[in-house]
Amino acid sequence: MAKKKAKKPASSPSGSESTHQALILPPDREKWVTLDVKLVNWNFMDFKIRIRTTTPLFFLHKKLKERHGRMNDLKLYKRTVNEDNLMVDEFKTFEDYGVPGGPKNSAP
Repeated sequence: MAKKKAKKPASSPSGSESTHQALILPPDREKWVTLDVKLVNWNFMDFKIRIRTTTPLFFLHKKLKERHGRMNDLKLYKRTVNEDNLMVDEFKTFEDYGVPGGPKNSAP
């Protein structure tokens, strides 16, 4: 019986060069912010939370309710308690309200 010859691997059309290209991922473009949440009349319930600037405002409402229970007439203000800083639309994002952000690993 004759011995079978081992098959040689097919060579690439261009010789030993690879046709694969390196995958270059774009940098993380998401912006993050650390919110310092302070309740006006209860200082002992203040807390901080790190979220994306593209997060809608209702997410913070949800977190407050999870943390502190049911709250009536909850109003959220940007920076100071002033009618000009009132954030009313729960479907707007923090970015829509002008809250600046930065890379996830940056300092708050």
